[in-house]
Amino acid sequence: MANSRRVVVLSSISLLVAPFAYAAPEEPEVRALIKLYVDAFNTGDTRRLVDDVYSLGDLDKQDKALVWDQRFDALRREDFGRLDLYGVRICSQTEDSAVVEMRYSLQYTFGGVMPPGDQALRLRIQQTPPGLRVVDEMIIPFDEQRACQE
Repeated sequence: MANSRRVVVLSSISLLVAPFAYAAPEEPEVRALIKLYVDAFNTGDTRRLVDDVYSLGDLDKQDKALVWDQRFDALRREDFGRLDLYGVRICSQTEDSAVVEMRYSLQYTFGGVMPPGDQALRLRIQQTPPGLRVVDEMIIPFDEQRACQE
């Protein structure tokens, strides 16, 4: 009788915990996060980047917000128009994260590509309690032949 109670209790606990286990991020969710990133970048919305795109602690949020604000100020002085996203490639997915590469350029308000030209960024996206967030980013060469290679 005691063993059957343990089985019932353990089964009940596993059923309660199961919904909170993370599954591999779905492609539409990953693409939605990248769209949010691009939209926030194009509007210079530091708060959305810090709160809704990146996974940061409270102290890191202040530092990251300052960095983004300085970057947007510098871009505006250079007549930044928008981030032109060429494409997004999901390189790998695990149970709670994905590695994504995005290729893009920064465009002037009057047209044309801003220096340094075509760019690429590798993002590690992870499932967190508030949802998918970027936990790491790395600038990579804009080389389509080497796309998704470590």
